[in-house]
Amino acid sequence: MKYDKDFRKKQYKPLIFGSIVIALFVLVSFVSGGFGNALRSFFPVGWFGKNVTAGIEEGWGGAVVLGRGLDNKGIYKETIFLPSGENTYIYGEALFPEGAWAGAETKNEIDLTAEGVPLVLIAHGFSGTLNSGGAAELAREMASQGIATIRVDFDPRVRPELKAEKTGFYDLESMKRDMKLAADYMCHSYAIDEDKICLYARSMGGRVAMTMGNESYGGYDYKAMALVAPAGNEEAMIYYMGGEEKWDKMKEEARNGKLKSENGTAYTEKQGVKLTYDWFCEFEAYNPCEHGEKFGNKPVMVIYNTLDTVVLPETSKECAKSYKNSRIVEVTTEDGHGYEMGFKESELKLELMREITDFILEALDMERQLDIEG
Repeated sequence: MKYDKDFRKKQYKPLIFGSIVIALFVLVSFVSGGFGNALRSFFPVGWFGKNVTAGIEEGWGGAVVLGRGLDNKGIYKETIFLPSGENTYIYGEALFPEGAWAGAETKNEIDLTAEGVPLVLIAHGFSGTLNSGGAAELAREMASQGIATIRVDFDPRVRPELKAEKTGFYDLESMKRDMKLAADYMCHSYAIDEDKICLYARSMGGRVAMTMGNESYGGYDYKAMALVAPAGNEEAMIYYMGGEEKWDKMKEEARNGKLKSENGTAYTEKQGVKLTYDWFCEFEAYNPCEHGEKFGNKPVMVIYNTLDTVVLPETSKECAKSYKNSRIVEVTTEDGHGYEMGFKESELKLELMREITDFILEALDMERQLDIEG
């Protein structure tokens, strides 16, 4: 058989080309911060089907949009970083109802400007994350009922990357600013009905939500508040820190302690959160329970667990009584401050998520469309 050099060259060309592609892929993987990022850099938007929109782009207010896409139930999700301070970013996730993308030319080019939708701002508690307490599942339940949501990690990152270091610094003021920033982003980026914005929060986030609702923070007239174990009275955080003596000691440590940030800010630390002197002063300066009348006749729901030892039942009930039009939902579970909402499977979790969503629907004069699924 005659040896064909050209034939051999043709055989090896694909192998050589493939080797070059693999080498470039590995290089991009290291440079861009991981396999997923490298994959996104090589393949076009929409390659992975309707569920994922790859790539990074800039959104309103300097937001960094990591991705957009539809899941298999028609719920549209966007993951973002919002600039929250000097060289810091908060990570967030927004979910939209199915109807919000009606009329889009393709399911990877979602049109969320055709019709306004209601919005719920979701706030986590002390040392939590945007997914704490079943928040992601609750957001999906609300989306299934025609309500958009956005929730954020209050602990800022030093770069708009998921693996970037968190600073550990956040307080009541920064949490309020971040919630407003999230609302502003949604209202500027999509057709959100600004007359239908509500608040849902847990624990320390509940104190933030109460303050925002009382003061119409950010210029928004919040229509309703759903609160789980809100740490919203004078004693809640003092109790959580171990009592007045411990509180005063930590406050003094935060002012004159040995722990200091890179810019010289003194702080003390609890559960990974760095507490400055101002952190303590903010709690002492404003008691949300004393200003509930400012929320008027708008509805408030407070859920508490009779066995909660972190935010005591008396605290939750005091918060509820601070509002003219409030309802109390009492549960009893040995999960304490968790309320089983972080459980993978729980009848109580499903009941509470339905209760919360129905409360918001009622406040917005909307009717339930579909029941939550798995």
